Parts: sequence; C-alpha cells; structure tokens
Amino acid sequence: MKRLLIVMCALCLCISGFANAEESQTVENAQPVAQEQQAAEQPVVTEQAPEQQVVTEPAPQPPAQEPVAPEKQKAAPSEAKPVQAKPDVMSEIVVTATRTKQEARKTPSKVEVVKAEQLRDTNVMTADQSLQTLPGVNTDHRQSPIGLTDPRFGVTLRGLPQQSRTLVLLDGQKINNYEGNTFWWGIPPEAIERIEVVKGPFSSLYGGGAMGGVINIITKTEYVPLYFSMGVGSYDTTDMSIGSGARVGDFAYHIMYNKKTVGEIDKIHTARRFSDGMTTIATASGGEAYIDGYNTWLTTIDALELGFDWDLGSDSTLGFKAGNSTFVLDPQTNYNVVGDDITGNVRENASRHFNLSYETIFNKYADFKAHVGLVDNYQDLFMRNPSSGESTCPNSTYNGALQSNINLPFNNTLTVGMDASKGRMVSEDLSTGSLQSTKGTLLSAGAFVQDEFKAFDFLIFYAGARYDYWKAMDAKNNSAEGSNISDRTRNYVSPKGSIVILPDDKTTIRGTVGESFRAPVLNEMFTYRMKPSDGSTTMPNLRLKPETALTYEGNVERIFFDRLTLGASYFSIHLDDMIYKVTINTDGDSQNQNIAEAWSKGYELSIRCKVIDGVTLFANQTHTDTRISKDTRYDALERLEGKQFTSTPQDIYNYGCDVKYAGFFG
Repeated sequence: MKRLLIVMCALCLCISGFANAEESQTVENAQPVAQEQQAAEQPVVTEQAPEQQVVTEPAPQPPAQEPVAPEKQKAAPSEAKPVQAKPDVMSEIVVTATRTKQEARKTPSKVEVVKAEQLRDTNVMTADQSLQTLPGVNTDHRQSPIGLTDPRFGVTLRGLPQQSRTLVLLDGQKINNYEGNTFWWGIPPEAIERIEVVKGPFSSLYGGGAMGGVINIITKTEYVPLYFSMGVGSYDTTDMSIGSGARVGDFAYHIMYNKKTVGEIDKIHTARRFSDGMTTIATASGGEAYIDGYNTWLTTIDALELGFDWDLGSDSTLGFKAGNSTFVLDPQTNYNVVGDDITGNVRENASRHFNLSYETIFNKYADFKAHVGLVDNYQDLFMRNPSSGESTCPNSTYNGALQSNINLPFNNTLTVGMDASKGRMVSEDLSTGSLQSTKGTLLSAGAFVQDEFKAFDFLIFYAGARYDYWKAMDAKNNSAEGSNISDRTRNYVSPKGSIVILPDDKTTIRGTVGESFRAPVLNEMFTYRMKPSDGSTTMPNLRLKPETALTYEGNVERIFFDRLTLGASYFSIHLDDMIYKVTINTDGDSQNQNIAEAWSKGYELSIRCKVIDGVTLFANQTHTDTRISKDTRYDALERLEGKQFTSTPQDIYNYGCDVKYAGFFG
C-alpha cells in the first residue's frame, strides 16, 4: 500500500506539467464559445475534490440595498471577469477552520467534509463511523453493530491520544464530557447536515481541547415533511428513524427520532488462568485458559433531536435546538461454572443538550453571532455485577459565546469574540463496598482575535491569538488529602499564524505554526476510584498542571484533469508538561501526571480518482511517530523516556472504491 501511494504521487508530479499545458490549451480554445457552453450545460458542477460535488444553480441577483454578510462582501477581482469555460474548483463553503464562512481552498488548514448524502449512502449507525476512512483520524470504535455496546468510543487526530485533545462541537457547542469523551451514539445521523474535520492547532480560536483539531457536527435546519427508514442486520440489530420538518412563512421546525437495538450478544469470560475445576479451552498462543462463564446482554439506544428557526427579518435569525439520548446495556442471562455472580456490566447513560442562537447582519461591514447552551449528562451509571454496587458520575456544562466579523480596509477581515463554560461532576463509586466519592467544578473563559489579510488573489495570510483563563474549584474527594483541596488557576495566550498560496485554480499550498493549551479535565485531576478487578486505585493528582504544544504543519493539494486529487500533509507537534496516565507503585495504582516533554510527528498522503461518473477510487496513509522525549519526574516508578504513546497506531491505511448507480451505493 505504501509503495502504491509513493508511485501514484510520483506519477502525478510527473504529469503535472503536461496537465497544466493541456488545461491552458483547453481554456484558450474554449473562450470563444464560453457563453454557449454555459447555456447548454446547466446546472454547473463545481468540485472541492472528486468525491464532493456541489450542484450550483443560477440564482437571481439580490437587490443592491440588501445587507450582505461581511464574509461575502469582498469578491475576488476574478469574479468580475467573463465566465470561463472551466468552473472553479474546491469552492465549497466551510465554517470551522476560521469560525467564518470561507471557501474550503482558502482556509489555513485542510477541511475534510462528510455530507448528509454520504452518511445516508454508507449506512452508518453512529456519526463517528463516517470519519474512519479520513486521513489523520483514529477511532477506537469497533466495527459491526457490536461496537455500539461500548458507549465511550473516541476519535483522535494527529496522533494525540485521548479525545480530550480533540474538540468536538455540535452546532458550535462543545459536547466533550468530564472525561473529554463524546457520546457519539446520542446524535441521530439522519439529523446531520454535514461534519467538518479540521486538523491542526486550533486553541487560538477554540481554546483548550483543540490541540489535535476540531470536529464540528452541523445539524439540519430543513427537513422533508415526512422521513422514515428501517433497517435490520447481524447481532439482531434494528435501526429505525422517523422525522418531519416544514417551513411556514418565516418559521421552520424539525424533529427526528432514532432507535437502535443490538442483542443478545454472548460474551465468554476467560480471564482466569488457574483451573479450580473449570473447563479448559485452548488459547491462540497454544497455552490454556479456563472458562469463567458467559453472559448475554441487550443494548438499546434512543435519540431525539428537535428545533426551530425563526427569520426575524432579512438580516436576523433566531434558532433553538435540543436533544435527548439514552443508552442502556441490560444483561439478559448468565452462566458460570464456579458459582460466582457474573451477570455482567450494567451501563446506563443519558444526555441532553440545548442551544439557543442568534445571528444578525448590522451592515455591509459587520455581523454578530451569539449562543448559549447546556450539555447535561444527567445519568452515568456503571455496575460490574449486582454485588459490586453502583458507580455513577453525572456531569453538566453550561457554555456561551459571542462573535463578530468585521470588514476592514485593504482586504482585511477581523474576527473577534469571547466564550466561557462552567462544568461540574459528582462521582460516587460503591463497586468496592466502601464509598469512593469525588466532586469538582471547572471554569474556563477566553477571548480571541483573528485577522485574515488577502494580500493578492493568490496569497492569503492569517494571524490570531487567544487568551484563556482556567480555574479548578470546589473540589473534594475522600482520599487522604481530598477534604482540603485548594483552587487552582492558570492563564495562557495561544498565538497562531498561517499562509495560503493559490498558484492556480487547481492547487492549494498551506503552512501553519501555532501554540495550543489544554487544561486538565475533571476526570484527570480529581477522580479517586478503586478497581474491583485487581484492587488497584486510580489516584487524584491535585498538582496536575495544564499542558501546552507547539505545532508546525504544511499541506499541498492538487487536482489533475478534474478527476484525480492528490494531497500530502506533514505535521510536527512538540508537547510540554504532557498529561499521561502512569503506574505509580508496585500495587498497580495509577495517576495522571505531567511528564516533561513529548512529540508526535508524521505525514498524510491521500489519492482520490473519479474513474467514471458514479465510480471513485480512494486510498490514503497516515504515518505517525510518537515519543516521550524527556521524563524528569523525581518519583517515577518507571522512566518513560523513549516510549511511544499508547493507543496511537504508527500507520493507518484506508483504500476502497465507492460505487453509486441508480440509487444504489456500495
């Protein structure tokens, strides 16, 4: 696979000169009949890449007095020229990379977009499954419906472990929980309009948690009057969705309900390595293991999404979105050979979210956006078996943000804003017979500024910075020092600069350098919990400090013959005070600690070729080297210098063929 990517890269580079010459000749020859071709070939198809087609139909020109959003004000000089024979490429509009509407090819980092059509055609059961074939993305979600039986699968970017280093947004609202994880099963795929994935250092815009990048899930605002789908699959899986939406004058509503069931799935327990009269089975390594027993369980997932949009005038919109989702893993039967109760892992999770937003255009020079919201994981229950007792950790986060985009003279667009959030968790664990409890509150607030300067049609500069304030407070647990935990605060400024070069309408070159800041999440700092399986304890660390990173990255993307897309990216991330979970004593107790220095470096290669209409071949490789370069902890049980990050694959390959014909997708 690696050789295939290298060969295709070399081939594309060799033919680039020929491609340029051919395209120039085609445009020159086509100029006299450009107007005739435009009339005969409506609608026009524009491409960001061969897999992402946007049908653009002619639209009436708005009245001269109608307000226009600042990001749409400054048209490139080329837009005033006569219509060319070939359409512009990579012209899809995205919002995540700059927090403003921007053409995808002009953003400071490459934006991967997964659209509603792709979610439908690939028949994904949870939205994160649609990200698995993107370069630079790593997900621990197991394949097939059995992956739904684990509620805490995560998505990480650029080789940085734990989803707490990847920010996940739902309509611009952070949905990472107290562990940094995201309940992906709680968002019906049918309610999603698009998912934008931006890799790289984005703390300068979004604050802590955006070290590896940002995943922004954008839900629909327009629905068909009635939608219904039903599917069945292996493991007795069922997946049913029903929805509705309509617009009446200036008011629009939508509602979508999704229900999934998986089960009953058998799980064989073979953890014990001593006989004790138990049944012997062979292992893959040729040794022996002993059947402890097995149990079956049923998984049920319900998700509801609803909202409305109200046009207050030609330049203002009020929106409200809400959702509720539940996850239940319910044991059905059990069997064991020694009399132990192994009924199985009982899990119940429930989450709801609310988001009220307002947008308005003041004039042709400025607009304004605001939102307030709540993400409430009001149920978080885990039981190993009925005799172990409950482990529960409800948590909630309030958040809000203000933002304005301002057009300045000399082709400058200034984006300024501020945001704040307050999260709290209360954890109680009875799995060992004695109560282990933890509670705490995190407060974060920030202000950001970004300037986009279009020096020429082919050259764009971005520069920005963000100030973050972080505070951990009201923390208590029943560890030895848990009744006297002092508040902790930290301030940090994250700068970032980028350059975008557009040598022609088929090529984009990007370069970025930026700093990132991530404060500890509640679970990393305050959790005190014993593990029934081996008696070890996860210890709190009240001295835990935020971690920082310095990132360099570059990206080149080129389209040949309007069918073949070649992309290459390089990244280098250097971390200081990296937060890492380590074993701290011979009893197996663990704790999150700041190790001194670490890095993640690698590259991404991608190829996509539209062979014929409806048939697309794709392949990509992500290579990531990770290393803990320095460990200066004076009380370390084991030095970690030279070690690689856990849960970060060194190489990920994706390759396949998308076929779509007459309503069928394969």
